[in-house]
Amino acid sequence: MIGSVIEGPKATPKASGLTPKAVRDNLVGVVRNLPQVVVKITGGGSDMKRIGSHIDYIARGGKYKKKGEEELELETEEGLVVRGKEARAMLKEQWQIAGAPIPPEAHEFIGSDGKVKKPRREALNVILSMPAGVDREKVKAAARATAKELFSNHQYVIAHHSDTDSQHAHVAVKMVGLDGQRMNPRKADLEQWRIAFAKQLNDRGIEAVATRRRTRLQRPKGESQAMRQMKDRGITPDRVKTAEAQPKAVERAQENEKKVVNAYTHMAQALAVSPDQSDRALARDLQRTMQNHGVAIKLTPTIKPRL
Repeated sequence: MIGSVIEGPKATPKASGLTPKAVRDNLVGVVRNLPQVVVKITGGGSDMKRIGSHIDYIARGGKYKKKGEEELELETEEGLVVRGKEARAMLKEQWQIAGAPIPPEAHEFIGSDGKVKKPRREALNVILSMPAGVDREKVKAAARATAKELFSNHQYVIAHHSDTDSQHAHVAVKMVGLDGQRMNPRKADLEQWRIAFAKQLNDRGIEAVATRRRTRLQRPKGESQAMRQMKDRGITPDRVKTAEAQPKAVERAQENEKKVVNAYTHMAQALAVSPDQSDRALARDLQRTMQNHGVAIKLTPTIKPRL
């Protein structure tokens, strides 16, 4: 379609709650090495200049439009589809003036304590991703439903990208909600976001789990999405060292790994003496998984169930 358009809402499946089997399902995911969902905060903007640039980026529009390629559509929290330069301009104007206003451009300032302060973040950039080989349409539907579930009280736009091997969606969300409350996501919130995304994928027949990196005994920490995005844009990160493992972080990771290994050892032993055959099989799978990570677990001999 030629020109800029704002279309009517797309249907969004109703988000559902988590199941009580989450812990066991995560354990099964570890031993079966099921695909891990990725939900990351990749940055944000303190003014419309930066926020608008990111909206253009996820839409592959403006200076981010490649020759011969079409711009991507955006979907709003109301399910409206936004396409084209003029429609994006209307969207940006609405973001700037609706609800909590966003300044056109913000700069560092001197606080009352005499220290340099950075302007507060007004929008958050989030990525929801799955590895290659997963049905793209189902991932799109799951990402759409997840955004609706997590950010129902906020203005946001979502764009689905297919220009990489992984299936992923970008969500730009306004930090101040429609009720005037400001979000402040922590590490625990991100974990819940990942669980919600995995649940939406599971509901669509896609095997996916949201176990933590330390729970998977995944020792090396990969390069952050924010760093990759900056490099893709030709920007050299100023603080490369912050992405590298620091001594205290390494020590904390080692302590966490000991706790995980201890927990898995007790879980495997408990499962090994269960009267349920599937539990005993899961214990053996967990034992093999731990061995692959260089950790030996000696299981208690299996007992026969009472008749």
